[in-house]
Amino acid sequence: AFHILRNEEIEGTIPTELGLLQSMELINILGNTLQGTIPTELGLCTSLTWMSLWKNKLTGQIPTHIGQLTALKLVSFSGNSISGTLPSELGLLTALTSLSLRGNPQLGGMVPTELAYLTNLQKLEFAGTAVSGSIPSELCATNLTDIAVVCSKVECECCQACVEDEP
Repeated sequence: AFHILRNEEIEGTIPTELGLLQSMELINILGNTLQGTIPTELGLCTSLTWMSLWKNKLTGQIPTHIGQLTALKLVSFSGNSISGTLPSELGLLTALTSLSLRGNPQLGGMVPTELAYLTNLQKLEFAGTAVSGSIPSELCATNLTDIAVVCSKVECECCQACVEDEP
């Protein structure tokens, strides 16, 4: 089971009832004008492998319940107004291959050391955020090949190129 709502000009909030769809494997709600927070109820969708909420108008913090979604391979919250800090629970997503948080200027804090557990990670995007600190060196020994960080904010010994800060 999956839900794709792409460029549908959908307004409102993400329904908490999506948490009842526990066998849902993919949620792709991109390019809409959804507002509000990411519902903690999505933490009940333990079959999710793909969660893209890219380019909406979402606010609030990344829920710590995301750590319950251990089957996730892709997470994209890029292009929203997510705030707060990166939850250490992201380190529980050991199947994750892509983590894209770029374009959330209010998202800050330090890079959690728990990201070192994401040994399958291939893509990591923090550009356009206020995230700072160091990318765990353990990630440099993995398949991480696509990194978008602002090197003036984030230390990364395996970064091949830096990106300019995004608005």
